[in-house]
Amino acid sequence: EYPIIRKNFQMEQECYTPVAPEALEYAKKLIDAYDLESFTPYQLYSLLTLQKERDGFLGITKEKGEKAYLAYAMYLIDTYKLNNISPKELHEYRWTLADKLLSKTRFKPGYIDFMLRMKNEGNAIGIATMSTLRQVKSVFTNNPQAAHKLKLEDFVFMGTEHVERNKPDPEIYQKIVERFGCKPEECLALEDALTGLKSAVAAGLSVAYVPDVCSESDKDQIQELLLK
Repeated sequence: EYPIIRKNFQMEQECYTPVAPEALEYAKKLIDAYDLESFTPYQLYSLLTLQKERDGFLGITKEKGEKAYLAYAMYLIDTYKLNNISPKELHEYRWTLADKLLSKTRFKPGYIDFMLRMKNEGNAIGIATMSTLRQVKSVFTNNPQAAHKLKLEDFVFMGTEHVERNKPDPEIYQKIVERFGCKPEECLALEDALTGLKSAVAAGLSVAYVPDVCSESDKDQIQELLLK
């Protein structure tokens, strides 16, 4: 009764296992830092597919913040024929899983030290994310790697609830630059996904790509963008 995403992915038959509801939560950009070794190749493919699907939906919906995720929950229900659950119930179920996973998410190596160094050197730091403030607060509060080390008030935060158009539109970076009170070319954006890179480039920022397993399928487009 759970969705199975096969597409053109060729694998051993035993890898074709149903995608349980827990997999839906990984669509929230968590898989990039979680324990990839705990998944079978098919499960990993399914999770990455769901994540790209989520990013694509949030990029075109006109809703913002919590309403955008409620709309996404309705999309999941309609697309995968998830019976006996309402959009609100699915949304809250995803949040329950998200809070648990965000507390266990492993940051990319060196991330915490890098952020602390940038802050201590007096640099203005922004967070431009398609996640919500609720998600980011959960990481800063409940994740032992970040708790008591990074404080949300040390950053200029812009999330999906603060913009009319999500990435790859440049709006989110334009608003952060405006808050900084500087020129776009004076800023450096660190991004691990094609949509984020497109957003930062369109806003006129310098960009640095942080490699990520979720972006492997986009590496040719990323390389082309960085070489422009």
